[in-house]
Amino acid sequence: MITGYPILDGLTGGFAKGNLITIVGGTLTGRTMFTMNILRNQLNVDAFQNCIYDCGNGC
Repeated sequence: MITGYPILDGLTGGFAKGNLITIVGGTLTGRTMFTMNILRNQLNVDAFQNCIYDCGNGC
């Protein structure tokens, strides 16, 4: 699965179907926007089933 970010895709080879991907970072660093952009980019390319779980700052 490509992310739509060429540098990230080059480093990871894209994400594999069935993998659990965790996005971490500090407060107000853009984690949710980054994740939503990856999902949007993927939906434009393929019909993979995607699930996003956002536990906010409570996890």
